[in-house]
Amino acid sequence: MKQLLFLILIFFTSLSFGQTINDYYHSANRKKELKNFEGAILDYNKVIELDPTYAFSYYNRAEAKLGIQDYKGAIEDYSKNIEIYPDDRMAYYKRGIIKLALGNKEGCLDLKKAKELGLVEVNEQIKEYCN
Repeated sequence: MKQLLFLILIFFTSLSFGQTINDYYHSANRKKELKNFEGAILDYNKVIELDPTYAFSYYNRAEAKLGIQDYKGAIEDYSKNIEIYPDDRMAYYKRGIIKLALGNKEGCLDLKKAKELGLVEVNEQIKEYCN
């Protein structure tokens, strides 16, 4: 009987301290808003570890990586977001802008894809950088 009570106590204790994907995701978003980019990245890492198919965690981690000027990491995360959610016009747009800023003309392909997906605001950047 003592063993059963002990196991029940451990089970309920672990439930109260275990964080969910949503807890980590919301914590990461708050940290990002407060410009605690390193803390946000750690929380997004945990979300991705728990659910590697959660596209928006890659998108938001890319945003946090921009905050610490990790442009290569941001491109990788936008790419992973696009792999999971191929209609994300903002991910194409932001990945394209970063590529162009780094001197990679392939960024124009991303801008054109963002436009194709309905992001009309990208027309000026396409005219300026891609024609």
